[in-house]
Amino acid sequence: MKKICVFLALVLLMTNVAGCSNDNFETTQNATTVSVSQTESVTEAESEETIAETTAETTVAETTAVETTTETQREINIEITSPNLNEGVWDVQITNTLNGENLSPELSWNPVDGASYYAVYMIDTKAYWLHMEMLTTDTSVALGQIDGSDDNKYVGPYPPYGTHPYNIYVVALKDVPGEVKTHFDANGNKIDDFLEDLDITQNGESGNIVGYGILEGEYSAEN
Repeated sequence: MKKICVFLALVLLMTNVAGCSNDNFETTQNATTVSVSQTESVTEAESEETIAETTAETTVAETTAVETTTETQREINIEITSPNLNEGVWDVQITNTLNGENLSPELSWNPVDGASYYAVYMIDTKAYWLHMEMLTTDTSVALGQIDGSDDNKYVGPYPPYGTHPYNIYVVALKDVPGEVKTHFDANGNKIDDFLEDLDITQNGESGNIVGYGILEGEYSAEN
């Protein structure tokens, strides 16, 4: 009887030890699983954050490059003046209206190093209407100088209604440009298109533009 009791006690002791071992194994296994899951979550979050930061930096770099290129293309290094422009309004004398004389405005601008020619335009940038086009080697235009001879043309502002902008553009060139597609005294004229054509010489070489300037003015039908 005593031997039986001792045997039963040993069996119970072994069972408890095994149970504790299983419990410890399961607890350790669960802890390991949680640790791995947490590590994977952190790694994924860090990866997503790194990708987001890289994408943002790339976008900023691309935007800056576009802005820099645009500014370089439109760098203004020619200052244009005219006594026929007062407080941003053109004198009636240069207009093609009942009270105007249809005389091309007096203009002057600073010379640009490397330039042999200057292309001069007046464009109504609201209607894309071309009022003046001229190619000259001088850095000034006298009042009424553009009389329609040769390839130089002028017709004064005559806004159909309201106030229209009439901007003067001077583009400094190394050489005579190739074909510049213009539509005199008609619409469909954009300075960006002119610049693209002017940048090609008559020999087909690019990089012809060495300077650019703009003089902004306006005239109203009510004037």
